[in-house]
Amino acid sequence: MTAREPVVLLAERRGQRIVTSPSDMDELRRRGATVPSIACMPVTECMAQWIDAPYRSFSRAKRVFPTLLDIAMPFPIEECEVEFLEPQRGAGGNVRALAVAARHSHIEARLAGCRDAGFDPMILDHEGLAIWTQSLAETPAASADAFRAVLRADPGRSVLVIGRGRSFIGAQTLPGIGTETLSRALRTRLGAAPVPVFWALCGAEAADRTEAARILSALPDDWVGSSCVHESPAEFAARAFACRALLRGPLRVDLRGVRFRHPDSAKRAGRDRNRALWLVAAAGLLLCAAASAAVLKAGRMEREADATFASLRDSLLGYSLPVKGERAISVVAAELTTRKENTRPFRDTFTPSLVTLAGRLTEIADRDGLRLATLNLSGKAVDASGMAPRWNAWSEFVRQLGDSGYAVAVKTGNAGPDGRIPFAVVSAGGADR
Repeated sequence: MTAREPVVLLAERRGQRIVTSPSDMDELRRRGATVPSIACMPVTECMAQWIDAPYRSFSRAKRVFPTLLDIAMPFPIEECEVEFLEPQRGAGGNVRALAVAARHSHIEARLAGCRDAGFDPMILDHEGLAIWTQSLAETPAASADAFRAVLRADPGRSVLVIGRGRSFIGAQTLPGIGTETLSRALRTRLGAAPVPVFWALCGAEAADRTEAARILSALPDDWVGSSCVHESPAEFAARAFACRALLRGPLRVDLRGVRFRHPDSAKRAGRDRNRALWLVAAAGLLLCAAASAAVLKAGRMEREADATFASLRDSLLGYSLPVKGERAISVVAAELTTRKENTRPFRDTFTPSLVTLAGRLTEIADRDGLRLATLNLSGKAVDASGMAPRWNAWSEFVRQLGDSGYAVAVKTGNAGPDGRIPFAVVSAGGADR
């Protein structure tokens, strides 16, 4: 089931090939639970955004990804199903991952709509990622640096997915297919300087030769390289969901997650877990002989850890304290807090002024294309607002405030006709200045 109007395909895996045949909603309802079904979350109701952690360590990066995403989203992460796909090293060596998220309310509404239509999808895919991976599978990238725009054109609804090489960049809906609209979307994602882009068309309108020719003629001249129309373009998206469900590959995601997991998926996970338990039990028989040595080693490591903890505790306090565990941590924390308050007048002397911080924030805003309408700073609070050229363009601005001791939250609105996103950065807690 696609994002707006149902296009039904019956898909079957034969080796590493997927064979599809047209179907309809009547057959889908008739088969019911005997054949697993797939639907998707439209790009207007889910997000896929790269998150960059300030760490080179994968384990540390994975721990902070949820916090970084929570800052970037206009609603709490607790209200969403979230997955972080394909952690990898970015250009600077730090770890990045593709965050995919959808609000619980949108998922519930989507599943309710499917059930009202007579089926309960086992998988709830991401429309933009499905279009992207299927386009690459059917028409591989010419090079690792080639830009690609996949345009799904359906009556009354268009979706643009952009990437480079095999790397997904972003997806969005369009108010219509026109030269200026497409140029603006590309500038937002790729920057102001035009580059050659490979265009791939799909969707019901691309199936009509006249409409396909009209769409190709609307492509902005300074952003055009070569182009193609995918095979059976009206069924392309449904074919993409089927291939992603039946074959292994990159950027796979199920936005039903754990909270909305399909009953059949839960049963399969239970069977896999039981099998793992049997394997662990069998392996346990082989490990018994090593258990005694492991216990002795653990005891030695515990004594060494206690000694290290005591040394650190006493060095922080400046004197010996004959307590351990949480009590020792509480005493140290109270002592450090008292020292911090007592030395505040001296530390404030060396703290950068608000004028210096305002200058840094203005430089970041100019560099990242933020149009600031307000910027109010005090020793305890911050209030800034403006327009951003793209989603999360304010991340460095927010990071600078965090590094300066401010706890802030970001609020956003809907993009305007020019594609810019209104945002506001407000204090979630005072700065420690």
